[in-house]
Amino acid sequence: MLRYSLTALFFVVSAVITKGETPESAENRLTVTICPNKKQVSIGEYFDVVLRVVNSSNQTQSFGVMSCSWPQQWKTNNSCIAQKPWICFSNYPYTEILRRGETYERKLTVLVVKRDTSVVSFKLGFTPLDETNTYWSNKVTVGIRRAKAP
Repeated sequence: MLRYSLTALFFVVSAVITKGETPESAENRLTVTICPNKKQVSIGEYFDVVLRVVNSSNQTQSFGVMSCSWPQQWKTNNSCIAQKPWICFSNYPYTEILRRGETYERKLTVLVVKRDTSVVSFKLGFTPLDETNTYWSNKVTVGIRRAKAP
């Protein structure tokens, strides 16, 4: 009986050490927020969006990112928004480690390539290396300036 109890205890402790989160809370371990640096833009005008990934769990979290091509780990939910092309000369994967409440922050340059209305709303999603889960940001809205008549 003691042998089975110790074996069961080993598996429970191993699961806690290796995973650190329950399956239900694993999807909430990171919170993504974005903030554009402009409230109004023209079609084709580049603008920056501050990207923040915060460890919103009670435990230290880690995730994989690329040193240069990290923008490829971000996607938008709106086809009217596109990323500025990015060139890499040196690129390697590394592990970002965040303690509770710490933030991984980047600045992504994007543009509005088309519009259907006078405003464009979008979210940005972050997918860490070797993960299938995408962590989606808050929704932001930028106004679109009218093109000036020639």
